[in-house]
Amino acid sequence: MDAQTFLDNFATIADAPGGTQRLRELVLELAVHGELVEQDPADESAAVLLAGLRERRDALVTNGVIGKPRHPEGIPVDDAPHAIPASWCWARLGDIGAIVGGGTPKSDEPAYWADGVGVPWLTPADMGSQSSRLVSRGSRDITEKGLDESSAQLLPAGTVLFSSRAPIGHVGIAAQPLSTNQGFKSCLPYQGAMTEYIYLFLRYVGPIVDAAATGTTFKEVSGKDVALIPIPVPPLGEQQRIVPKVDELMGLCDELEARQERRDRATTSFGGSALHALTEADTPGDIRDAWERVDANWSTITDQTDDVVELEATILHLAVLGRLTRGDEDFEDKSAPSRVAGWSSLPRGWQWKSLQEVVDPDRSISYGVIKLGPDPGPSGVPVLRCSDVRRMRIDKRGVRHVDRALSDEYRRTILRGGELLVNVRGTLGGCAVVPREMAGFNVAREVAVVPTVDIDPAYLLYVFASPGFLNYTADSLRGTAYQGLNLSLLRAFPVPVPPKDEQAEIVARVNGMLTSCANLVAAGRAATQTATALSRALVAHAV
Repeated sequence: MDAQTFLDNFATIADAPGGTQRLRELVLELAVHGELVEQDPADESAAVLLAGLRERRDALVTNGVIGKPRHPEGIPVDDAPHAIPASWCWARLGDIGAIVGGGTPKSDEPAYWADGVGVPWLTPADMGSQSSRLVSRGSRDITEKGLDESSAQLLPAGTVLFSSRAPIGHVGIAAQPLSTNQGFKSCLPYQGAMTEYIYLFLRYVGPIVDAAATGTTFKEVSGKDVALIPIPVPPLGEQQRIVPKVDELMGLCDELEARQERRDRATTSFGGSALHALTEADTPGDIRDAWERVDANWSTITDQTDDVVELEATILHLAVLGRLTRGDEDFEDKSAPSRVAGWSSLPRGWQWKSLQEVVDPDRSISYGVIKLGPDPGPSGVPVLRCSDVRRMRIDKRGVRHVDRALSDEYRRTILRGGELLVNVRGTLGGCAVVPREMAGFNVAREVAVVPTVDIDPAYLLYVFASPGFLNYTADSLRGTAYQGLNLSLLRAFPVPVPPKDEQAEIVARVNGMLTSCANLVAAGRAATQTATALSRALVAHAV
């Protein structure tokens, strides 16, 4: 697979995470590797070009246009950073242009400063706000006197500006004669036709220079360091093909980025309206239509949800208020208890009951072992802590153990299977139904055991995972110094209780919808992984 295949799959790479920025980096990388355009045997070789540059430099020095370069010259590049085509040559940046620093006149001398009417004077901070490669001026000007009596130098148009500190790596081209402060080590090309290629190369190498830079107060590179940067030099004819190709591809990156921004705005708007329609649906038919809209447009909506928690919360909110199973005509004009913010009236045949009323009368709501003591390992009793009880699931990977004698002291919370676990301290919001295979486990102090009776534990789980319980918890904890849920408040929690057969129907409907959520999320992640893997493969082969 060659660079053309990479170019043919440009949009595919852009759609991968961070794709547009990576594309810009790759375009520059391909350009300086000699992979972006074809070589032309008719081009004069880079070796001839470099020989001509030495003659141009010497003529400029002889004629007094520039001073004799201060930095080392002609040092071979024995450790070339990467391979280049046969018609290219490696050189040092100081061999193809004079490396020029800058300076700052005394700030308290008014005669040195003439903002808006003097010699344009740049700082690296000015470069950060530039949107064009061509730079005309910064926020301040200096006078001719300020230029003459400081180390600032007048740089001719066409000088490639390169910031060498605070930060390293801003690049531009002087659109007119200007000066800079000492935060620049700019390159005045000996061959003006090379200006645009040098600019592209410095954009590519800037992050590499920055990563290798050192400094105590701030990172900085010296003029000598910049002069010694190895630069791959193409024939001049190829440089003049590389530059417009890079511009073309950077323009495509801009278009892709703008398209992604428009798509993100549309996603935000559509995703919000789709979830709103699902929340506000009044009848099972309306909910079915809204759900089908969500299902059919999943890839759009999930861009704006965090691991589908928002959508799951919407489903659970509708479920525990009867909106998945009842029409609007089935609702009585009866408000939810005032403590349960956001909960509305219940369908006919439903009841509000406290949690204590749906608990096994022979087993109260209790929390478990207060001090776990040393972990005896597998010979002990597994104990679930708040970190093990997640949202609608139990994570057994970090389960520790307690001594069996200690567990027997808290036999009221030894699990039988089928109980609801609720975190009352630590990681609040965790709740899960105990599977039968975990019978014999115990729990720690921060976990409450709710031994249910005459109510489907799966339905009760969805009540506790719904926004209604989260609102209740938030109201109960407001103003308390320690974030823990008192058992008396937990026992008083109002539960919307439907008839038994409707509980089973709700559980079946919610299970199906949550399974669809999980499948869609998995498919979306797989698609993203595929796009990312494809882009990496294309990049690897292209480069």
